[in-house]
Amino acid sequence: MTLMKAGFVVQDPTTQRYGLGRVVRDLSAHVIEDFDIVAAAVPVLTGLAGALGVTSFLSVYRDGRAVCLERLADIKGFELHWWPKGGTLPLNCGGAPKLLLAYQPREEIDRVLASPLAALTPASIRDRRKLRARLKEIRDRGYEFAVDDVVEGLSALAVPVVDERGGIICALSIAGLTPHMLDPAGGPAYLRQLTAAAAAVNGVLRG
Repeated sequence: MTLMKAGFVVQDPTTQRYGLGRVVRDLSAHVIEDFDIVAAAVPVLTGLAGALGVTSFLSVYRDGRAVCLERLADIKGFELHWWPKGGTLPLNCGGAPKLLLAYQPREEIDRVLASPLAALTPASIRDRRKLRARLKEIRDRGYEFAVDDVVEGLSALAVPVVDERGGIICALSIAGLTPHMLDPAGGPAYLRQLTAAAAAVNGVLRG
């Protein structure tokens, strides 16, 4: 496959000169965008990991995948290794992946749900109707708390950073041992802190 056919290079039919194709422009846009997101989020997530004794994650939705841009843990805290920087997770498993999917357009959700759904643990949601209902719940309440559906005994809490139109820019999430992540009522223990972190990152991105 040539560079032109792949979309990396285009040729002007009049001047016969070559230029950068759509693929390169799209990749460049993502690099700049991801760099800005990382610069804004890393200081906030580093502080959060240290204060709460958890592992914090920054992730984005890219080409039908949940991609981890950064994973941060305090040296004295609990560090999880199951979602490395640059790694992906199934979109039906985990806090951030489901949250990222919940904020996608309906046609993108339909496309993802048309493919086989992974089962990382018995708690992973594989029933499409149940997953659709869960995605709506996530969108309505503005966060996802995933218990035991990536690794048994671990839980993750995720919130979105959104743009002025309500579209998702990235997800901030924290994860740890399930007892540490639960409040006395059985809900997410650190929702207030994570929501405040998302607001701080949003403020930096908007300048």
